[in-house]
Amino acid sequence: REMTAYLRGERTLEEAMEDIRRSTRRYARRQLTWLRTQLPDSVIHIDATRPRAEQVGRVLDALREAGIEAPGPSRRERSTP
Repeated sequence: REMTAYLRGERTLEEAMEDIRRSTRRYARRQLTWLRTQLPDSVIHIDATRPRAEQVGRVLDALREAGIEAPGPSRRERSTP
């Protein structure tokens, strides 16, 4: 839709690119809003932008709170000195 407006001469390329960025952000926001309503309250939300160790810690804390024993280190972690 945005590029069609550009090709028809209704928008400049820069305007079309900004429209694409805006539409993409809105679409992502709608997806997140929908997803929040699909998951049960017990789902653990992990911020993938945080350091991996922090993400793992959050998962392990949630497992402990649920009374689930956390798995041991992976094969790769065991072989690392």
